[in-house]
Amino acid sequence: MSISTGIDAPPAAATVDELCTYLQRTQGGNIDLLCAFARIFFAKVPRALLQERGIPELAALTVGAFRFVERARPDQVNVEVVDPENEGWSAPVTLIRAQV
Repeated sequence: MSISTGIDAPPAAATVDELCTYLQRTQGGNIDLLCAFARIFFAKVPRALLQERGIPELAALTVGAFRFVERARPDQVNVEVVDPENEGWSAPVTLIRAQV
């Protein structure tokens, strides 16, 4: 008998590959760095999260997080409060990003 933790195996590479293909078509800038970030960002995400969101929504989520990290200054605590709908994805929450 096994006990489920509610966390599936890491996301299929195909999903992140699809995401990177979409980002290449829709985003400017350093796509290689953005895709590398996406692979790390989604490495331990439950599969259910990826399955319940479309590629455009995952892309918006990824770009928002990536841009936050880009803007963050190493000499301070960086905090951002975000309404997900303003970034092009949806969730019934307000998002607080922090980098210390």
